[in-house]
Amino acid sequence: MIESSASPNPHLSPTTVTEVANSRLSTPVPSTDQLLETSRDFSSLLIEQMLNAMRTTVHHQDNPLHGGLSQEIFEDFLYREYATMLAHSGNLGIDRLIYEQLR
Repeated sequence: MIESSASPNPHLSPTTVTEVANSRLSTPVPSTDQLLETSRDFSSLLIEQMLNAMRTTVHHQDNPLHGGLSQEIFEDFLYREYATMLAHSGNLGIDRLIYEQLR
């Protein structure tokens, strides 16, 4: 049986592990307001993706009143604003779930 005095991973010495642990402890913790704002922003992105997926099911070529490219560009902004409003209202609860995971 061959014994080796070298550690399994020379890059993970006990001092390195301690230094990493201490540096993580000294990392500033975001405030509650920052976490809430971040969770609302992220839920807004998720809601926007959901609304965009729903919007792809609408067939505009059958609608004689469809405004073409300009309407599609406007709809992008409109649905982004809808997503932001839904996220900030908190009615869907996605932001609360994200906030609880971030805490």
